[in-house]
Amino acid sequence: MRLLVQQTGMDSVTAPRNADDFGENDEDWDVYNKISKDDGKDTVEVLETRLKAIDNLVRKYNPAMNKNKEQTREGILRELQLSKRLFLSVERCQIPELLFQPTMCGIDSGGLTDMFQMIFPQYDNKTQEEMAQNVFVTGGCSLFSGFLERVSADLRSSRPFNQKINIYSAKDPLLDSWRGAASFASNAEWMKK
Repeated sequence: MRLLVQQTGMDSVTAPRNADDFGENDEDWDVYNKISKDDGKDTVEVLETRLKAIDNLVRKYNPAMNKNKEQTREGILRELQLSKRLFLSVERCQIPELLFQPTMCGIDSGGLTDMFQMIFPQYDNKTQEEMAQNVFVTGGCSLFSGFLERVSADLRSSRPFNQKINIYSAKDPLLDSWRGAASFASNAEWMKK
């Protein structure tokens, strides 16, 4: 603590009582850079570079920011200086998660993971193994980034250790389920069975 007081140029004699204004000026925080052991790796320049990278990512995934003139870098920095808060939305991560955890939005129902755990025990072990090796995924939601990996991880967690699992994806997930149903409906032989 003595080192900090020496760096600020104050001591108990010259400092007025109850006058603690350390930190009000940005230069006050340079004390930590002087005495830090990491040789000033987290300088203002590095932090500004990180902020620019985050800013570019936000602009990449939220094109509306580029159209809104109020959302310029200067406008964002001005808002940050006033509010000292940065709100990043997580909706893009939460929407796909609803397929696995519908309770997140108040739906009292099981997700895909619960479906695996409910359906597989209804069959004998041999049929369970065959089912785990022939999981077919289709529909627009299967296009979410990381969806197949998540389905694989959840299925693997509900199956015995080292059981072979194969997950297949439709060539055209948006329309293949409709095409399959149309083909089924147009074949009169299937309807008779």
